[in-house]
Amino acid sequence: MGAVRRAAFSAPVLICALFVAAAVAVAQIQLPDLTGRVVDDAHLLDRGLEARLTEQLQQHERETGNQVVVVTLDSLQERTIEEIGVDLG
Repeated sequence: MGAVRRAAFSAPVLICALFVAAAVAVAQIQLPDLTGRVVDDAHLLDRGLEARLTEQLQQHERETGNQVVVVTLDSLQERTIEEIGVDLG
């Protein structure tokens, strides 16, 4: 009977610990602020290209109503590109 009680108590505690660990992991990720349609955090784009991309993205939004943002990062911070994409979204 004691083992059953311990297991019943341990499961919620373990679940809470996993949620806390996930929240801490997300909190440690440094993502750039959304400052415009082009966020070049890795400093890969020159000003002319950034301006052209911004204009193209504005035009795309006017024509379709869909917003697109271009983001460059200097590091994925040990995450996958898919995880970073979700976090940015």
